[in-house]
Amino acid sequence: NSVLAVISTDGTPPAKVNLGVQILGSLQFTPDGESIIFYGADTSTAGLFEAALDGSRSRLISAQVEDDSGYALSPDGSRLAYFEMDRDLGEARLVSEEAATGEKTVLAALPIPRGSGSSLPESANLSWSIDGELITFEFGRGAVDRAVYLAFSNGSGLVRMVDSGHAPAISADGTCLAYISNRQVFLLDLTGISPTSAPGTPILLADLPAGRGSPDFRLDSLQWKP
Repeated sequence: NSVLAVISTDGTPPAKVNLGVQILGSLQFTPDGESIIFYGADTSTAGLFEAALDGSRSRLISAQVEDDSGYALSPDGSRLAYFEMDRDLGEARLVSEEAATGEKTVLAALPIPRGSGSSLPESANLSWSIDGELITFEFGRGAVDRAVYLAFSNGSGLVRMVDSGHAPAISADGTCLAYISNRQVFLLDLTGISPTSAPGTPILLADLPAGRGSPDFRLDSLQWKP
């Protein structure tokens, strides 16, 4: 799982690139289209990596990233947000890194168990609002104890939006937050949201279909039509 197939839109055959790093999470293109960011592992460590699409280089961004969807580039590509799990300090840090300079800013922190062998909650489905001002994510272990958070990219605060929910997604116009809870899809109004405001009353949008087999909340995701 360290070989990447790069497919051109002109229909030419895919080019296979050996990255030298195992791909363990979702891939995201950098703004220049010359490299990708992903959760992976090389011969010495796992973490968040950047690798050139021609296989010429790779770099470890952070070895404290432990989740395969707890990171995302901002819509304009200028910033990378990701969660670091600091087992020594016992905190999960939401970090914003400037793509041009590498400067890092801690936007928020949540407590986690200490110790190398401890079982940690997951940070998942991290995404940005289209204006780059808000970041949403889910944080927790099981489907019941997961919470949906909203962070402000200027570092002004963190709001716990939902106590039992997952798969958060901000609408294209930035006015609504959709999420899943107990096999139902809900909406929350984000108009006028601030670090000191409390979430409003959620609106039930739809029941999810039963599907086949045993449902796995980790496979759930929501996407808005622009």
